[in-house]
Amino acid sequence: MPDSRAEREADLRTYYDNEAADRRDKHLPVARVQHRDAFIELLRRERRGSVVEVGTGPGRDLLAFRDAGLAVRGLDLAPASVELCRAEGLDVQVGSVLETPFGTGEFESAYTASTLLHVADADLDTALAELVRVTRPGSPIAIGVWGADETREQRWGKAA
Repeated sequence: MPDSRAEREADLRTYYDNEAADRRDKHLPVARVQHRDAFIELLRRERRGSVVEVGTGPGRDLLAFRDAGLAVRGLDLAPASVELCRAEGLDVQVGSVLETPFGTGEFESAYTASTLLHVADADLDTALAELVRVTRPGSPIAIGVWGADETREQRWGKAA
């Protein structure tokens, strides 16, 4: 396993660049779709108008947020995934969850699914702090960690 953050991110970038097109055509697990759709309902109830997705992959969740009427932006480490998102008309940039290019309090909510499981334990606090930083105080943040044991899964929380 790579030792440095740069090496880990380079390996992930290569892997997901090679997988992006195949991932676009795969169905999402039912539990993940239910998690996302429940979050969309929460955003509607709270009258939230914007969401940032960190770790967009090919954009399947971000499209659902846009189709639900939310203003969306996204971030992904893999340029191939970003290009797939842009082809769908989505505003997505290449970047890392550890250093997002977004402004403090820029969004009314944040969403990330199966991204944080790739973050080294030593960097997890930084990744979570970035999600909190880019959302407004009290904003809902949905985190999905499919593939981890159940004790690490969380439905959503609020930004400080």
